[in-house]
Amino acid sequence: MAAGFSNTEWAGIPLPLALNFIGMFGCSALCSAQLFFPLPSADPSDTTTWALGPIPNGPGFPGFTLFTQAWVADSSNPAGLITSNLCQAIVGDK
Repeated sequence: MAAGFSNTEWAGIPLPLALNFIGMFGCSALCSAQLFFPLPSADPSDTTTWALGPIPNGPGFPGFTLFTQAWVADSSNPAGLITSNLCQAIVGDK
């Protein structure tokens, strides 16, 4: 799981970024990836769960936004990876 703070740029590169140039045809990077979290292997239904938390109760957290995107092993392209849709999480009320 890639997690980052932007869905418009990653290290100065505009997003979304088509990943055809690395063999991930039809896939795009949709968020910056300042953090990577390994996920457990998918169960027989091809699903897995990822949880972030607990989030501390502090004045800087309400309104904090985090974007996530899964990168999944798949033999359907030369890179052996596919990407998920984008998820946006916003902490508390702003």
